[in-house]
Amino acid sequence: MKEFILFMIVFVFAISCTIQRDTKLKPTNNKGGYTINKYTSNELLEGDSAIIYGYVKQYDSFNSIPIANINIACVSVLPDSTGYYQIKGKAGSETTFLTCVSIGQKSIETEFFKLQRGDSLNINFFLVQDDRALINCEEFK
Repeated sequence: MKEFILFMIVFVFAISCTIQRDTKLKPTNNKGGYTINKYTSNELLEGDSAIIYGYVKQYDSFNSIPIANINIACVSVLPDSTGYYQIKGKAGSETTFLTCVSIGQKSIETEFFKLQRGDSLNINFFLVQDDRALINCEEFK
């Protein structure tokens, strides 16, 4: 009986951790997603600037994806070897969004947001492998 109760406690805990992980990710048009956290930086309040930073990782394994492209408006940024990226920009009155693209992975677009003076946005992308073929060469065979 004690083993059964212990099993149920572990089972419920494991399910709640899995559910919590999936609910933290903002939904996208595929299984991948992103997390977003907003902070205010006193250093950025002095100027008229804001910063966006985060990591690009695999959804299933949490391994970093260093070969990706993060776009905001007309600015494109590449992450470093650990998957970390950083975009410094001016706060404005227009809404914008980020797009994360990597070869062999499904792309992700964030919801629209507005950068305000002093904003420090932490946006982490979790990409899933794209199951479609990169090149369709069947007609050339």
